[in-house]
Amino acid sequence: MTNNGPGPTLSMALVDYLREQGRTLHDIGDMIGLSESFISRVANGHRGFTIDHLEAFERNLGQPLAALLVEARWRNSIPEEMRGKYEEVLTLLRDLAGLRTQLDADEVSDSDEVGETRTATHGPAPVRPGRSPGARRAVG
Repeated sequence: MTNNGPGPTLSMALVDYLREQGRTLHDIGDMIGLSESFISRVANGHRGFTIDHLEAFERNLGQPLAALLVEARWRNSIPEEMRGKYEEVLTLLRDLAGLRTQLDADEVSDSDEVGETRTATHGPAPVRPGRSPGARRAVG
């Protein structure tokens, strides 16, 4: 078995979580561009999702990856006395993802045509070693 992903246990937990929400193996596969048979192999522990698959779940479910994985993996094993803290963690993870989205949007809106960040809002743009401040990275 070749598995370069986060591991069958986490992958299996994610499939189980999505199935508990009423999604079929076919639905799960369609969500991220994989076949139902591949999802079945994941559900049975023979394959695992890659980080690309997990990022596709994040995009398609509209939920931050960290919160999705925490909820998928531990939702049924949190002792009742820890349930409040668990919910706080999930809320924090979701809030942080929202903050990241807002910061990314602010950075895009604060960029000028050369690709530099305006100093009035965020300070000077970081320059990577070996690159000039106005250099643009190719998007492939």
